[in-house]
Amino acid sequence: MQKMSWRDKFDTGASWSEVHHAYGRASDLPDLFDRAGSSDAREAARAVSEISMRICHQGMAVAAATARSVPVLVAITEYATSKGVERIIRLPCVVSESLGTWSRISRQLEGTESGQAEKADWEAACFDELKIAVEMLKNGSRVLSESSSAGATELEQSVLRAEKRINLA
Repeated sequence: MQKMSWRDKFDTGASWSEVHHAYGRASDLPDLFDRAGSSDAREAARAVSEISMRICHQGMAVAAATARSVPVLVAITEYATSKGVERIIRLPCVVSESLGTWSRISRQLEGTESGQAEKADWEAACFDELKIAVEMLKNGSRVLSESSSAGATELEQSVLRAEKRINLA
């Protein structure tokens, strides 16, 4: 039996090089996603760390690649090791906790800084993908370990807090 992959659900042929992360074009993300689902715990941990630096640099959801990465990360939880699932679920939590900043700044600078509005749009896209991610984790085919289930609950709570921050921004 062939190992399931995130590509089975999300590799639509759309080029990752068309979107950016903190360090430039996101063409390196597909390889990192493949490695994040590895059964080699060290390899998977390194890949998740690399993904984190690219999509949530210094704790901020930074680019269009961030929103696009969220459903892929959740898809990887379907076949990653238990420890890998814990690490992977933590990343969308970090993304969620960063939401609200760009929306607030964009409203404060309304009409003066077009780049901030674009970042607020990325933030809104991240929020939408995170809401979907919570549902995917709740309704997924994999039975989560106790710690991974706690991570999924933490993500759900984090998304609710993000919604309040975005609406107050």
